[in-house]
Amino acid sequence: MEMNTRLQVEHPVTEMVTGLDLVEWQLRVASGEKLPLTQDQVQVSGHSIEARIYAENPAGGFLPGSGPLKYVREPTITDGSVRVETGVGQGDQVSIYYDPMIAKLVVKGKDRQDALRRMETCLSEYKIAGLSTNIEFLSSCVKHPEFQHGGVTTKFIPKNQAVLLPEDTGLDFSQDEGKVVGAALVAANAFYETNQYGTAEDSDATWFRIDGEGLTRSFDVSLPGAGKTRIGLQATYKNSPARRGQISVQVRKAGEPKTVVSATANLVARNPLDGETIFNLQVDQLRLSGVTCWWGVNEKTGEKTLNMFTSGRGFPRLQYQINFLNPDFSRADASGGATGSSVQAPMPGKVTKVMVKPGDTVEQGQPLALMEAMKMEHVLKSPRKGKVSEVLAQENDLVADSQELIKIA
Repeated sequence: MEMNTRLQVEHPVTEMVTGLDLVEWQLRVASGEKLPLTQDQVQVSGHSIEARIYAENPAGGFLPGSGPLKYVREPTITDGSVRVETGVGQGDQVSIYYDPMIAKLVVKGKDRQDALRRMETCLSEYKIAGLSTNIEFLSSCVKHPEFQHGGVTTKFIPKNQAVLLPEDTGLDFSQDEGKVVGAALVAANAFYETNQYGTAEDSDATWFRIDGEGLTRSFDVSLPGAGKTRIGLQATYKNSPARRGQISVQVRKAGEPKTVVSATANLVARNPLDGETIFNLQVDQLRLSGVTCWWGVNEKTGEKTLNMFTSGRGFPRLQYQINFLNPDFSRADASGGATGSSVQAPMPGKVTKVMVKPGDTVEQGQPLALMEAMKMEHVLKSPRKGKVSEVLAQENDLVADSQELIKIA
């Protein structure tokens, strides 16, 4: 049995349905006062739900994460039915030394279904870039019929894993999602790179205007779940002569010249200092509003990363992270370790033990090192049989996410 002489993390749920301030009660009792109400006097109304917003990777076994919160937008509902309790904000770091919870999102509705609708809306408005979060997973849970009906057990996640944690399959232009995502990301790239609507942060010398017959541009991208697989796209942009802030887009996948997606994008707002762009998009008969984008640059590789947030209407996902790869991104190990030539840190943390040295012969699955991160110990194993060619980390080293630690020849 466990007994904690403190308020639990979920105490805001009780406060939302009772209208009481339990923290104030705790302080008053600690000062020697009596409880202001008896249990029979406590009135309960409505239904409340709390979701913990975590820096973690649900698709990667819910491994905790850490790093900078480069872009944060909280839900905009301000009618008293929503609480966001957090100790961090944009520009702060999620540390490797503490629990990676970013915030507690608490909603109240007149009943469970109303509360679930509010939670779904709030999760669609919660935007975070810079590290992985569980927001998408939480949204999938809230929308699942089994969860909505209250029939949830400890087997809920493994039973519904295909729905809650779907695999990413790239861009299929024969499907609405592929058309919309492809058009949206190249439209976002146009708004980002051109200085037609403001000062460009990162412009090529030839990419300042897209007048006349339009500008055709080719680039490579990788999407979530595809590792470093390159997807070649060719896009043509053209300004609207009648409406400032409107561009037309045609995009095709490399090797599929007959498959062309046409779209129109209208700029809604742009904040160069924050790297934020908001636009509306129409693809065929699909109209999508409030697409929000945030751009970042990987300090190690120089790649541009587009975090594209949606309302969930017209898009299966709330967030897409797309890497615009450098032209020279052609290293033999660019597949993220698929060649089995090295062992990398699965997350930021501390190396606590190194079990091998250069020249040692190792078997596939053999433990090579131990790491400590987020109050957990992680065993790093050899991806294949071979010989240790180089050990790049020592005990007590602090290492970054995906940092190469041991090379296998």
